[in-house]
Amino acid sequence: MSRPRRVAIIGGGPSGLVSAKTLLRSHPPGTYEPVIFEASSSIGGMWSCEADGDRPHTVYGRMPTNLSKYTVNFSDFSWESVRDIGGPNGGTGDAPIFPKAWQVGRYLAAYSKEYGLESCVRLSCRVSSAVRGTFEDGKRWRVKWERGCNGNALHKPESASEDFHLLIVASGFFSRRFEPDIEGLDDWVRERVYITHTSEVKDVEKLLVAIEEKAERVVPSKPMNKIVVVGGSMSGAEAAASLALGLSSEKYSPRSGNKRVGDYAVYQVASRPFWVLPPITPKDPSIVPILGTSGSSPSLNPAPAFLPLDLCMYDLSRRPPGEIREASLVVAPEKALSMNNYLSSLVGGDQSDLRSEALTVGSDVAQKPPWVAVSKGYAGFVRDGAISIRRGRVERVSVEEASGKVSVTLSGGATLENVIALVMATGYRPQPSLDFLEPYILESLGYKPDNTFLPLLLEKHSTIHPSLPDLGFVGFYRGPHWGVMEMQSRFLGKLWAGGERDSMRLLSASPEESAEIRTKQVLRDSETETGQWPMGDYVGVMEEFARDLGISRCGLANGTGDEKGGPVVPARYIPNTASPQAQATLASLGRTLQASTARFPSFVARATFSALQGTWEFSRTLKSAIPTFPSGTFTGRASFHPRLPTDGGYDGEYLYTEEGEFVTDEGLRLRGSRRYVWRYGEEGDKLSVWFVKSNDGLSVDYFFHELEFFGRSTDALDSDGGGFADGDGGWAATGHHLCEMDDYTSRYRFVFGGTALKRFGVRYLVVGPKKDYSTETWYRR
Repeated sequence: MSRPRRVAIIGGGPSGLVSAKTLLRSHPPGTYEPVIFEASSSIGGMWSCEADGDRPHTVYGRMPTNLSKYTVNFSDFSWESVRDIGGPNGGTGDAPIFPKAWQVGRYLAAYSKEYGLESCVRLSCRVSSAVRGTFEDGKRWRVKWERGCNGNALHKPESASEDFHLLIVASGFFSRRFEPDIEGLDDWVRERVYITHTSEVKDVEKLLVAIEEKAERVVPSKPMNKIVVVGGSMSGAEAAASLALGLSSEKYSPRSGNKRVGDYAVYQVASRPFWVLPPITPKDPSIVPILGTSGSSPSLNPAPAFLPLDLCMYDLSRRPPGEIREASLVVAPEKALSMNNYLSSLVGGDQSDLRSEALTVGSDVAQKPPWVAVSKGYAGFVRDGAISIRRGRVERVSVEEASGKVSVTLSGGATLENVIALVMATGYRPQPSLDFLEPYILESLGYKPDNTFLPLLLEKHSTIHPSLPDLGFVGFYRGPHWGVMEMQSRFLGKLWAGGERDSMRLLSASPEESAEIRTKQVLRDSETETGQWPMGDYVGVMEEFARDLGISRCGLANGTGDEKGGPVVPARYIPNTASPQAQATLASLGRTLQASTARFPSFVARATFSALQGTWEFSRTLKSAIPTFPSGTFTGRASFHPRLPTDGGYDGEYLYTEEGEFVTDEGLRLRGSRRYVWRYGEEGDKLSVWFVKSNDGLSVDYFFHELEFFGRSTDALDSDGGGFADGDGGWAATGHHLCEMDDYTSRYRFVFGGTALKRFGVRYLVVGPKKDYSTETWYRR
């Protein structure tokens, strides 16, 4: 019996863990002997965080994922198998649809335990070099590593080396924060400006206090200082939204003491427009006209079904008939236009409704590859001016000698004055993940350290290079998906376990014969504008890997998707289709898909809550059946002010305020105002309204009513006798509140256009011993 082939895996994050598991469990025992080298003291990589912790080089524990739990998982380990994610301190409960980072960390720990990976992992072991050569027993790699001493400077790290047949780089693409060279950004400026990177925007309350402390030291007068986010990346939008939420929460939350943070304005500098999508998007944003009727273009659906973004965008039904292949890295103008049109339908237009020219997707960029940011609050903050966007790049930072105030000059000559903080959303460089490789190896891989889009020229979807068949890469590209990591691991396992025939079939004979490498080389050397992600066609990549590996795509459970329908998720691509873990994931996914189109639909409450954010103009008609109670019209302005939840049982919260003028039918004019708190809880998908205490106008007092969504207005309200007169569609909801002897019955209608609310209405019927009136209010931007 031959000895197992030893495989060194550099990195103990998701890509390293799935590589080891695949080599151990997808091949006969004794085929491979993987060893994971992890530089930190725990597995999980960037996800090795706790709910309330702030570990370096990890994401914030309470940050939710942008993609759903069906995409952020591996095919043969369901979230239902993780038992300690019901709360920060353990407990039971299902994972939320968008798991928090600490929950992802516990998923990976449970995955490692389930498949016995602990024995493969060497923690606190940093690889210093990997030398390729010819060693004993046919081994090709000599790996040198150092074991740390938990920061104890009195002890030198233990060092050693071992030989391996094969090497997998799974150390992650986001290794070193990048800060561009900006003219004038010297030590003098750094003393006066708080500078950080988006990776450090974790606990926004602590960050704002740190910025405030800096401001008090250098600008005692504190004018309207600016916090400038440099870069229009995904992380830039999320950082700007987090800062805006922190400032809004500081202003509109109950105060336990003195105000801690001054008045700041959040600015963002971005080089191009980008689409802003919330995590929940419409599954059916457009209504296609019936053939033979007037109109030639689809109209927006006023009551779409909603699903997590990934379950909409990765739906197989969006692909044309025939074999699915990965889209070209070079995006043709007509393809770019089609992609931009789809994104436009998701958000309900060209984003001009956000009132920012810098985000409006006009004809100048409609035929260029789209860029996207995912954030549940960013669009609302931009619309209301809480985030101001300037198109361009930061070229210079300067200090006024007399006042000491800092200014930022942008390309084109525009200037931002009174800058007190710079948040760098300028990405990462992958050098630390590759520094242990020899220079000639990097040269063979076509390494360009300053190119963050394609730093290496690899084939088979960034997995391997033909001239180095014993070196593999898993998850080493910008924006990796867990399903692709798993496919890359399977590909390497099959390639290395097979004979010469398999190698010839799966791998190009040379770099020159690799069409994929030639295309990447041309793209990298040209001025062609690239897309946001090097392997952005997740569906195409998964399908091509499945064909190479001989894996048939599974249908979905409960009849919610046939073989060519439904979203692409890892659990649909598994060699053993009878896997209980995969079946559990697919069953859960089937229930989620079905619930989104049920009579009491899921995700509509969440989509509604997200779309309410910001300022509205309203008009309210009051009709009283009691002569001594006036009838009339109340018009004014209402705002949903976001703030951090004041109750840990909720995931989102607004302070609702309205002010306006009431004009009675007799012509009497009166000023009026009102306040409520609106809350959203993911558990149960519940949206509720609460009264506010009168002593401070900020604190929650007691429960008013909960909104129960029960259908589209055209088929739900027309027959209940308490709805609206017009019939232009939208989602319908009802609520009820008994205040002593007065009965309040409410009817809502929410008219969508993509993710945006175009308008919404509420009708109250109030009956009691001394009350008998109705109100109907319509809100418009």
